[in-house]
Amino acid sequence: MKSIVFAILMACLQLTLSSPPPADAQETSFASEAEARQWAQDVLAKMPLEKKVAQLVFVDITGGYVTDDDPRLEKWRRWVRDTGVGGVVFYGGTPRDLASLRIALARSAGNRSESCSDMGYICNASVVQ
Repeated sequence: MKSIVFAILMACLQLTLSSPPPADAQETSFASEAEARQWAQDVLAKMPLEKKVAQLVFVDITGGYVTDDDPRLEKWRRWVRDTGVGGVVFYGGTPRDLASLRIALARSAGNRSESCSDMGYICNASVVQ
């Protein structure tokens, strides 16, 4: 299991280092804790209650190879795109299959980049063997 987690982390690192940030990428580094807190409050103030609750939910997904027409993939895309779940836990699968699935889900969420830094929680998903 450690080797799978390591491989996923290395894949994320490689994608992060090899992909330039998109032109409209939002910088989220802050000069002070107060500035960071204000940013968080502003973001939360704009979110409806349903999205706030969805951020608390992590869904489990069976890893492995999934074709584009697999009905499970569309269900998972809806979770990410429509409900804005807080994260994904992948169960099993090869690093390549998980990376492909992670990218597909990130794009469903509206992320155009394959960089982990632009994918937020999807890149930081857990892998359980």
